[in-house]
Amino acid sequence: MSDEQLRRALLERAPDPNDLQDYRRKVEAMIEEKERWLRRATWGNMVGYVSALLTAITLMVAAGVWYDGQLKQLWLGLTACFCLVFALAIQVNHLVNWSYLKTLKELKSIEMRVIEIQQRLDKA
Repeated sequence: MSDEQLRRALLERAPDPNDLQDYRRKVEAMIEEKERWLRRATWGNMVGYVSALLTAITLMVAAGVWYDGQLKQLWLGLTACFCLVFALAIQVNHLVNWSYLKTLKELKSIEMRVIEIQQRLDKA
């Protein structure tokens, strides 16, 4: 895609300056809905994280207590490590989602300022 095509595509996506208040309301509603979803997801992520962590601890304790000279200890230890990696992945995913929302809020804020500046320049 050339620079000119990209410029035209971005300008076509810009909201109509006459409907700026409506666009602002839609953006605020979208961001509020995403924040509400992430707050709800926080509890689910925390339950998943804690359950994976408790499973890993239980498996490590079982591997330490259950010694019979076979590979059962190794199997329990590896399973515990995978549970810990899963718990870490849950936390990283949640952090990425919150960072995405924060970035989206900043970008929409900048977009609204640019549109307001464009309106002022059009009036002048």
